[in-house]
Amino acid sequence: GAARNAALRLARGDYVLMVDADDFIHPRLLEFAVGAAESWRSDFVAFDYRKVSSEEVGGVVAEWAYDQEVPQVVPLPSCAFDWFVGTRRTPTPWQILYRRSTLSGRFFPEGVIYEDVPFTLSYLYAPHRGVRLDRSLYGYVSVKSSTTHKTSLARRIAGYETGMRMLKGELDLRRYRQLSRTEFTLWIRDLSRRANAVPKPSERVVARSEVNAFVGRLFREKLMAWGDFRMSWRIRLLLAMFWGRCRG
Repeated sequence: GAARNAALRLARGDYVLMVDADDFIHPRLLEFAVGAAESWRSDFVAFDYRKVSSEEVGGVVAEWAYDQEVPQVVPLPSCAFDWFVGTRRTPTPWQILYRRSTLSGRFFPEGVIYEDVPFTLSYLYAPHRGVRLDRSLYGYVSVKSSTTHKTSLARRIAGYETGMRMLKGELDLRRYRQLSRTEFTLWIRDLSRRANAVPKPSERVVARSEVNAFVGRLFREKLMAWGDFRMSWRIRLLLAMFWGRCRG
C-alpha cells in the first residue's frame, strides 16, 4: 500500500495505470485503454487479466507481440460495483486505467496485505463513468515465493479484517451484505483451508482457533451476519463453538 500511495502522490499525468513489478502488460494496453477513455469520456477503463506461471511468461509475451486485434468496448452500469460483484469477479487495481482526477483523496491502507481489494471496490462503488475492454491485457504472474503466498495466517486475518472495516464504512447495507455472501465467505474459506493445511497437529489447532476467533469478532462487531454463511458453514461454526465450550 505504501509504495502505491507514494506513486499516487507523485503522479502528474492524466491517467494512472498500476503494474506490479513481477507482472507484464499487453504492448498495446495503453493505446487501447486511453483511446477508450477519450472516446467514451469515461473515468476509468477496466480489462481482464491472464494468470500465468513464471514458465509461461515468455510464451504469452511472444503471443501478445503479434496480437493486433482491437478489443470491443463495453459500457459499465452507473455503479460498476454491481457488475463486478454480480459476475463474481474480484477487481484489482491493476485491472483498471484510472483518470487521475478521480483518485483525488483516495489511498491504500498501509501495513496490511490484500489492501487492493477494498480500495478497488470502494472506487467502483463511487459514481464514476466506466467502460470495459473485453480482452485480457494484463499478465498476472503467480509466484509462490511472493509476499502474498508466504505471509502468515495472522497477517492474512488482519488484512481481511481491515478490508471489511473499510468497506463497511463506505458501502450501503445492501451492497455490503452482498459482499458478505460472496467475497467475504471466500476469504473465510481461504483462511480455513490454510489452517487445515498446517502440517503439525499442535500448530494446526492454534491456526484453527485463530480463524474461529476471527469469525467470532465478525459476528460481535456485525461485520458479518449468520445468514451470510451457507448451511455447511453454519454447521461447521456451531461445531467449532461447541468444541470451544467443551474445552473451556
